[in-house]
Amino acid sequence: MRLKAYLNLYSSLAVIATVTLTSLPVAAENDVNPKEKLNEVREEKKDVIQTIEENDSSLTKYTKQAKEAELKIKEIQKQVDSKLIEWRKAKDAEKVYRDKYNMRIRRLYQQGEMGYMSSLLASDSFGQFLARFESVRLIMKQDYSLLDRKVRATNAVNKKKTELENMRKQQVKLIEDSKKAYEKLISEQKDKKEELAKLLKQEESYNEMVMEINKDLLASGRLNFPFKSLTRNPLDVMRLTSPLNLNGRLDPVLGYVRPHKGADLGAQVGTPIYAPGDGVVVENRPASGYGWILSIYHGHKDGLPVITRYGHCYGRDVQVEVGEEVQAGQIISKVGNNGQSTGPHLHFELRRGFGRDALAVNPLDWLN
Repeated sequence: MRLKAYLNLYSSLAVIATVTLTSLPVAAENDVNPKEKLNEVREEKKDVIQTIEENDSSLTKYTKQAKEAELKIKEIQKQVDSKLIEWRKAKDAEKVYRDKYNMRIRRLYQQGEMGYMSSLLASDSFGQFLARFESVRLIMKQDYSLLDRKVRATNAVNKKKTELENMRKQQVKLIEDSKKAYEKLISEQKDKKEELAKLLKQEESYNEMVMEINKDLLASGRLNFPFKSLTRNPLDVMRLTSPLNLNGRLDPVLGYVRPHKGADLGAQVGTPIYAPGDGVVVENRPASGYGWILSIYHGHKDGLPVITRYGHCYGRDVQVEVGEEVQAGQIISKVGNNGQSTGPHLHFELRRGFGRDALAVNPLDWLN
């Protein structure tokens, strides 16, 4: 690890009055600024994660689309099968009437024009002639009409069957398109997840560099950058169970009056604790009263440090390390019931200085 090279180079600089989170004055090998690189990697990681999430959403959509199309195909196929049966029946009926009509035509053809005419001319009277003529005409017309209706019915069924088959083809195409899009996204997801894994390694590497630099600054008393603001509550639900009281309150565990230097926020064990603002972790250790104490430096305001402290969580739940830079909204730990505590809660402090004797102020007044 090249951390020592960075630290040696950094410590050789003149005394630095101000160090900012946005631009640590570090000149590393090949002019690499770990802080800048860390921010670049985090931004790139954010974009990759967003793409992965969008792809996951699209994969869900295509999967659902394909399943719906498959169900639609089954439904259409039932209709096609039904229409096929109907078409066969119509075709059989059409054949009966077509055979009947063809037989009529064949008989007339066999008799020839003279046979047809002789049948008419053999009439005993003109009235009989007209009657026979009308009978032949009506029979032919009726046969043709019946046949025509059957042909039309067959064609209608066939048309509907064709429409259904076309619908089925469209659904098959939709499934194929969905599967192609799905497979393409799966491939892209694989590439993006590999890219994310590389970025996470880079982030870890640069984060370690920044942590070492911050620890060196902290140890030498040179950790100093401007305070911005606290933009987020440490808990999603802020249920105040015991406010700050510097004049003293009856300690529920020890049984005597003493100052209460923070605000107690009731919550279930395991409730996420968030960093209320950007900063650097400056303390992460066991502490008898607190059970475990976690502290974050958020910068200087009016010449004094702004430090938030978190008590009663369990060491195993802390997700940050001393020297690590945190961002507002980042999960730093979880609510516990550790140390001198009568129930699960977060003991939340804000101190205007480093050390246990630094001035305590109401942390809730600092939250935007």
